[in-house]
Amino acid sequence: LTPQDYTFQLAVTSWFGRSASTTQTITKLSAANTPSVRILAASALQIRAGQQLELQALMSEAVCSALTSTVSVSLEWSVKERLAPGALSSDILLSSSTILRTSPVLRLPPHTLRSNTVYSIQVSALTPDGATATAASTLTVGTGSLVAWISGGDRLVAHDQDLWLDASASFDPDANPTATNI
Repeated sequence: LTPQDYTFQLAVTSWFGRSASTTQTITKLSAANTPSVRILAASALQIRAGQQLELQALMSEAVCSALTSTVSVSLEWSVKERLAPGALSSDILLSSSTILRTSPVLRLPPHTLRSNTVYSIQVSALTPDGATATAASTLTVGTGSLVAWISGGDRLVAHDQDLWLDASASFDPDANPTATNI
């Protein structure tokens, strides 16, 4: 039976012609107090590898109307790389001890995710009795333009002088800053 109010009526008649009836209304509750959760962002997101990702989950606690009690709800984030249509990697957050997976806000520092990669991000709201609600979003990590920087230009140099230009300040905004510049 689906969760709703059901009314049952019983009418009885004896052999002597006497009768009686009664009505009983029963409210069928859902099997579990299911929470609700959503990610406060578009269902398809785009960032660059050099950008920080910050997503927030909005959840409502499950309330049992018949008992007027609130059920505690916990959150859990999951970020998986999409390997092929329908195939996902293991959860990349499990390998990181610096990212709090149970917070309503998911913050991934720049260069946590790889460029030119699509990720599936999911947040689950869980109640102690096992009820679960999930929300998901797709994240595409793109690339930015290279930044070319030349020091020592825009000047006059005599024909017998050596010319020195320095391009060591050029960089790839998607590369991890601990990596060597271009």
